[in-house]
Amino acid sequence: MAASSSSLVRRIARKAAGLLPPAALRRLAAYRFGYTQEGRHFTFVEETGVEGVVRIDGRLSLRSTPEFLPDLRFHFVDNGQSRDEMGAFIDIAPTLPRGAMLFDVGAHRGLFSLVHCALSPDHRALLFEPSPSLAKDAQGLLALNRFDSRAEVRACGIGDRAGRRQIVEDALGFAVEAQGGAAGAEAIEFTTIDDEWRRTGVAPSIVKIDVEGAEAEVVRGAAALLREARPVLFLELHMDVLERRGESAAALLAQLTAAGYRFTEPGGRSRSARSLSDSLRAIVRIVCVADG
Repeated sequence: MAASSSSLVRRIARKAAGLLPPAALRRLAAYRFGYTQEGRHFTFVEETGVEGVVRIDGRLSLRSTPEFLPDLRFHFVDNGQSRDEMGAFIDIAPTLPRGAMLFDVGAHRGLFSLVHCALSPDHRALLFEPSPSLAKDAQGLLALNRFDSRAEVRACGIGDRAGRRQIVEDALGFAVEAQGGAAGAEAIEFTTIDDEWRRTGVAPSIVKIDVEGAEAEVVRGAAALLREARPVLFLELHMDVLERRGESAAALLAQLTAAGYRFTEPGGRSRSARSLSDSLRAIVRIVCVADG
């Protein structure tokens, strides 16, 4: 099936969804967005008597806030694909070099950075989040966990070029590009991963990219880093949004393949670039590791 054919099938599936009965529609949504109970399981304990402390598998201890607890539960309890993704992220930590730097692109409230810093006392993180409110939340959670000396939050976006863009926050706090003269729009700095690598002088050992459909831009802006430093990538492909933006998942994966990367699902199954670009899922989570 050509990439254009899979895009057509995804469009047909989205239109047909409106004709399905509610139970079938829920099953379709669970499949396309990865909402499943299958996958890895963690012990998840919210300790009574210790305000805001969550212990995970007896290995991680994180201080939380009431607003952040749903994020923790979603990734460690509620959603099978997210559990697999977080499990793969935790499992890869022992293979990283001492002082490993994480570039957390689309950091949201900083969950991946919190886990990364909790896994080793010398791990470091640089977080990029264009939503001012989410960036503020991430900074607060890092400070709450005493990781703020090893992690920096930049209230900026990542793309394929530097500049400023007009941004508004949606109802969930996510940053979206403002249309026309949208009320509440704010000029937010955007940069590239390659520029940040040059600015800091530190190559990340691991990069997490979850940018709600802008991942092709982010990967284009990381060409030098991917070719020369070859960090591990945890990448979410938002297939429907990529299509709406006129981007090609196949082209994105071809760039990674040319840089020597191979792909696995978070659960460990190897995937070809073709099978990923042909996926009918709305969200595809992959781990990308460079050969050698």
